[in-house]
Amino acid sequence: MTKTFLLIFLWNLDGTIVNNTVMVDECPAIEIVREQFQPMQDMGVIKTWAGYCQEITFSPFNDVEKKVDPEVDA
Repeated sequence: MTKTFLLIFLWNLDGTIVNNTVMVDECPAIEIVREQFQPMQDMGVIKTWAGYCQEITFSPFNDVEKKVDPEVDA
């Protein structure tokens, strides 16, 4: 199963970082993301922001092999 996620990081004025992850049908154009967050930075509401969009493939749970660490399982 493959899903696409948009991850946004906001660096607030107090130094905290907030992130938000949203599942999307496809990655948006950077211009669309910039239109939403750049004004916040320009007005001094946030220090800065970053966005990352990636398609991620998930394996079904029953297809994941158990990793055995011989040091732990000995």
